[in-house]
Amino acid sequence: MVKWQIERFDTLESTNTYLKILAEKGAKEGLVIVADSQTSGRGRRGKSFFSPSKTGLYMSFLIRPKASPEETLFVTTAAAVALCRAIEKIYPHKPMIKWVNDVYLGDKKVAGILTEASFKSAEALDFVIVGVGVNVTTEIFPEEIEDIALSLGKEDKRDLLLKAVLEEFSAIYDSFPSHDFYEEYKSRSMLIGREIEILGDEKRFGKVIGVDNRCHLIVELENKEIISLSTGEVSTRLKTV
Repeated sequence: MVKWQIERFDTLESTNTYLKILAEKGAKEGLVIVADSQTSGRGRRGKSFFSPSKTGLYMSFLIRPKASPEETLFVTTAAAVALCRAIEKIYPHKPMIKWVNDVYLGDKKVAGILTEASFKSAEALDFVIVGVGVNVTTEIFPEEIEDIALSLGKEDKRDLLLKAVLEEFSAIYDSFPSHDFYEEYKSRSMLIGREIEILGDEKRFGKVIGVDNRCHLIVELENKEIISLSTGEVSTRLKTV
């Protein structure tokens, strides 16, 4: 089991950014940074994560797995499963995962995960930082996300959720090389069977037909070509003409 050491702050620019500095200085596996608010919370692909004071769980934790760089995606998926389990421990919700790193209730996002890795070499990881942001009691969201964002409830259960996330991730991490969380990740996918847009320079549309054993998204494009996505971002919004 990972021995977690938690450090708390009122405000940070970003828990991931702060922890990365400490990791590069040799911080030990198990260090957890928690902030009541973030002034520049970060998501994937340069997006921001709305982090108002004392309404969300904003945390990052450090692991140093003995693994290849290809395992980074599995860290993200393991964290997503752990977060879903943690939410279910505390709330009467059934969270689902939007590939690869977002947790949803219905069609609204309640949490995001940002995994950042550093490498010893082309063959080995040095450390991985897992950032988790959860809308716990947030009631007012910026206009650009108010239709797609949701909070877990009205009661402040941030400390309970923090403890549960660390417990659930630790349990998965103990048997991490086996990838035995894969089937649960697949069963929690909210995209299988849905029409999506693959975001990028070129608009592509297709239908998600599965998640493979590397946690890649399998998509059948409109021209019936089958592709495998290991990175990137997709949208479930309806295609417009």
